[in-house]
Amino acid sequence: MDESNFSISRRNSLESSTTSEFEVVSRERSVSGSTLEAGTHLEEEPPTEIPSPPASLRIPALYAESTKSEDVLPDSSFSKPSWSIDDDLCSLANSISQLSESCVSDVSMMGRDTMGMLEQVYHELTLIKGRNNLLERTVEQANEWRDKANRLEEQNRILQKSLRTSKNRVEQLTQEVDNSKQREEKLTSSLKEFEERQTQRSGTSWYYQVMALCIIVAAIGMYIDCYAQA
Repeated sequence: MDESNFSISRRNSLESSTTSEFEVVSRERSVSGSTLEAGTHLEEEPPTEIPSPPASLRIPALYAESTKSEDVLPDSSFSKPSWSIDDDLCSLANSISQLSESCVSDVSMMGRDTMGMLEQVYHELTLIKGRNNLLERTVEQANEWRDKANRLEEQNRILQKSLRTSKNRVEQLTQEVDNSKQREEKLTSSLKEFEERQTQRSGTSWYYQVMALCIIVAAIGMYIDCYAQA
């Protein structure tokens, strides 16, 4: 039933289209013929009424439609149309395939371009990541060096403090050494004076001893001399 309805509607559309085409052609012919005949009659003889062709020509149907049953196919003696649904479908499929091929080619080209751009972006991101890692390592090393510098600075402050303390201690020791030298010098001078005094004392005692011995010897001699005279 669907195929028969479709064929009937298709035949009706064809008949209406062919009828309209023949009507247009007949109108054009009638207008051109009337103008030409009017011109010739004006030159030769007075115009007479000439019957014009009919405004439209009725074209018989391409094939007769059965009125008894819609399922009955048309007679094989009538000519079939030169086109078919398969041709339309084939042409539509070809156009769609061509369009799809062009779209696929365009999409593939866009995809290749997009992949190239993405690869370039990925490469740039990889470079940026590498630079970022290098910068992070550099920052870490800088932080380590800063910590080491801070520790060295702290140690330097401690050493400077120890150096100042040691310097003060050295100055104190130097002062003590100077004081000890002064004391030693004083003791040395005192010892020299004592020795000189001792030397002087010893010399004086020997002198007195010698004088006493001489006096004793002289007394003994005088006594002997007196005893001898007596």
